[in-house]
Amino acid sequence: MIRARVSDHAVVRFLERVKGMDIEKIRREILSETVLAAIAMGARAVEIEGHKFTIVDGCITTCLPPGANGFSHGAGRGRR
Repeated sequence: MIRARVSDHAVVRFLERVKGMDIEKIRREILSETVLAAIAMGARAVEIEGHKFTIVDGCITTCLPPGANGFSHGAGRGRR
């Protein structure tokens, strides 16, 4: 069987170029004033409207849905 996959980069470009999603607008929405303040204070995570955002070196690395258990710790993983 052929092993096939789609990279996160390809998914983002598909959403942007085929589905017409404004990726930069989404980035600005994620980087709200509250999130920026948390990053400035050195937070490793922040919760906004129940969604949990993990922060590594000033970068939002994941978003967990409401009710998810704990924060994801992506230390030591490279960016995708």
